[in-house]
Amino acid sequence: MGRTSKLQAADFTRTVQESHKANELDEAIAGVFTKLIEEYELEGLVDMNSYGAPWLESSPVVIERFSKLNGLVILRQDTEGLSTDIMAMILSAWQGMASGRGLDFLQFVLNMLFPGNNRVLRLWHSKELANAYPVAVSEKQMPGSFLTSRVRIALTLNDNNSDISDIAPVLEKLVPWNIVPEIAVSVDFSQVDVAVAAGGYRYHVAYLSPY
Repeated sequence: MGRTSKLQAADFTRTVQESHKANELDEAIAGVFTKLIEEYELEGLVDMNSYGAPWLESSPVVIERFSKLNGLVILRQDTEGLSTDIMAMILSAWQGMASGRGLDFLQFVLNMLFPGNNRVLRLWHSKELANAYPVAVSEKQMPGSFLTSRVRIALTLNDNNSDISDIAPVLEKLVPWNIVPEIAVSVDFSQVDVAVAAGGYRYHVAYLSPY
């Protein structure tokens, strides 16, 4: 993803440069026009040229602009350009799936952002406690339970994905309209020794969903 070819000023000024100049004034006007394109307008024109398929040959500015336009994930820029490539792939998948978007697209985005560190779980609820819905939701199907419209997006917070809280609102917008998302984050506080030989991991689960 990202930019694969670089348009030059001549690609935008060739018509003027190769047209007939009747006199020195025409030559001067053509020269001024070419200079303006080269020094002031080239970057903007290159970006505009990629608007038709922004995920193919676009600058980080264009990728971010179209990601925002579609309500998709905006990642913090890195020096290697990996965040731009990821956003471009997500944008491409979003445009390509069209009416086929759903939990599969949500899973795709999670796999791009948190590889090997995410689960999308459909939630079940006890029929006997239906009047208390959604208090008794469960990740497992139990006898006498029914499938709800809720899903739990389970993530684990670590140094590599500490910006989950920034991305959570976007993830909630990627589910179908009839699905209610619930984002659960397990925070690994690292290994804590207890007494002499016992040890283990402590986790705190935070729910970032407003529902």
